[in-house]
Amino acid sequence: MARVTLAISSLRWLMLIALLLDSDLSHRTVAKGFLLSEGPDPKDPEEAGKFEGDIDISSDGLKRNVILSASKWKNGTVFYEIDQKYVSWQSKAITSALREFERLVNKKGPCIHFLPRFQEKDYVFISPVKPSCYSKLGRDGGKQVTSLGIPCLYLPGKVMHEMMHVLGFLHEQSRTDRDGMVKIAWENIEDGHAMNFDKYNPQTADGLNLPYDFGSVMHYSEKAFSKNGRDTIIPRVKGVMIGQRITLSELDVKKVRHYYNCDKSHDLQLK
Repeated sequence: MARVTLAISSLRWLMLIALLLDSDLSHRTVAKGFLLSEGPDPKDPEEAGKFEGDIDISSDGLKRNVILSASKWKNGTVFYEIDQKYVSWQSKAITSALREFERLVNKKGPCIHFLPRFQEKDYVFISPVKPSCYSKLGRDGGKQVTSLGIPCLYLPGKVMHEMMHVLGFLHEQSRTDRDGMVKIAWENIEDGHAMNFDKYNPQTADGLNLPYDFGSVMHYSEKAFSKNGRDTIIPRVKGVMIGQRITLSELDVKKVRHYYNCDKSHDLQLK
């Protein structure tokens, strides 16, 4: 049933994106890993040269406990401003992804809200800084930039991925229990990027007592940071897919609701 739901949701999003994009969409192709690009071997815009590719934290932040240093947004409300550099379909792609994020997370009650900024001090400024995607981790204070380059807008999960970082979430494959779920092929990783595959220790990241989620929008793809086109992450469970950027998974939703104390019962068991 979950797969059928995801398939329907995916089809709906793909139809929406087709309507939003300019008429030159026909010359673009969907590459493996859900990245829409013009090239046969696209560079994932999430590989932006930041910490773990797309987390924008200072050198001091690298020395600290990154998850504990990430501040939550008060009342789960994230104020945002969209750069006027975006054309109409691009702004619509961003706001549509934000509305879908809210719809999924708020199904069982109010939790997360993305609201246009009026005069709020702390807010996210969404801008096409280069072609890449990256975000601050949690509420950084004042104006904080989230980069959503144009390649980040072709699938809603790209936007949702960065908003998960904004809310304070790290990458799934960096969990402390990942080695029992995936194998890291270190020999295939680009030189200088091995640190992006390091695990967090229990004092650094909290898995919220939820199962490992291959389907998370926060999981790297199988060829993330590959130097030779071979897989860098190999699931130990046959038949699963990793790296989807279509929508939030069921467990992604549970993480958000639990982390922001949206459920009084905190019932984290899958139903």
